[in-house]
Amino acid sequence: MTARPLPERWREPIASWEARLRADGFADGTIRDRMRSVRRAAHAFAGCPWDVTAERLEAYADQQPWSRQTRGTWLRTLRLFYEFAVTKGWTDRTPTPDRHAALVRQPAATIWSAELASWASWLGASGQSQQTIRQRTYVLRRLACAHPQWGPWDLQLDDLAGWMGSLRVGPAALRVARQSLRAFYRWGVATGRITADPSAELPAVRHPRALPRPVPDAVILAALDGAEGRQADAIELGAVAGLRRSEIARVRTEDLVQRPDGWWLRVLGKGGVARDVPLPLELGERLAARPRGWLFPNGRGGHVTPAHLGKVMRERLADHWTPHTLRHRFASTAYAAERDYRAVQELLGHANVNTTMIYTAVPGGARRAAVTAAATFRGRESA
Repeated sequence: MTARPLPERWREPIASWEARLRADGFADGTIRDRMRSVRRAAHAFAGCPWDVTAERLEAYADQQPWSRQTRGTWLRTLRLFYEFAVTKGWTDRTPTPDRHAALVRQPAATIWSAELASWASWLGASGQSQQTIRQRTYVLRRLACAHPQWGPWDLQLDDLAGWMGSLRVGPAALRVARQSLRAFYRWGVATGRITADPSAELPAVRHPRALPRPVPDAVILAALDGAEGRQADAIELGAVAGLRRSEIARVRTEDLVQRPDGWWLRVLGKGGVARDVPLPLELGERLAARPRGWLFPNGRGGHVTPAHLGKVMRERLADHWTPHTLRHRFASTAYAAERDYRAVQELLGHANVNTTMIYTAVPGGARRAAVTAAATFRGRESA
């Protein structure tokens, strides 16, 4: 079916905007949807496009049998069209809701900076750690760099999914990206910046379950042999206490407590959740003898960064072993001792026991015994 001819004064602006969208690499589906929205406006307001007011746009939208989401998407698309017209010099205004008026004349980069700063404050007010805030805003900054001509509230589902698909990272990093997008756009809806969440239908990221990779004891012994004091402290805190490198970096000697049953360490984990971890006697006494303050100071009154500490630890670990595989080693040996996933979960600081199961290698002897039992029938073992 042939599309209705556009009103004359709308033809060139719409054709120019479509050309810009294609030049900027938008998906065909996104361009098609945006053209459909602006063509509807052209037929509704057949005169000069620059005479349309916000009141007329919203009155027209109110007359349509649209859902709240469809109405918001249509008005937002019209705002994009008019912002493009402002950059071309065809008009000096855009008929948009008041809350966007201050952003119209600003470059997209400025809009992103302002909105990400507001979001970071929101995350801080909700109790998120500085590490989480940095990680999430980093994801959104990468998204902003990929869409320099557009503000955060201009992007649609196709734009977000296309960007995620272009990252060329592993499943874990993709999950972080998706979580960050979902959190940002939920905040946008909650604060009235947008009416519909474009990230709501982002596909879930498949994350194949990986096998545990516990560091062999021989590798740990070799790493400790000749290690200087702080290197040895860090390696042991990973191997025999199961701490993350970020948790090791933040250890203070004041976090050590001696109780009747031995030394304990108060650990501040992800999300600011604290847990108490028992330490072997020798390790506890050695750490307690260190100068008060940060166990791994940076020389400027603070502690070393987790990245720097990880590099120092990897210098002693052979081959492909990392600080995180020390944590796998702790989880596996702790599980082998008592077969208690809940205890290991508490020691590792996991919110979900399913995560703990990824870290723990079931002892080979237990698996062999299970197969032997299954192969035994009628009082004898099957050959």
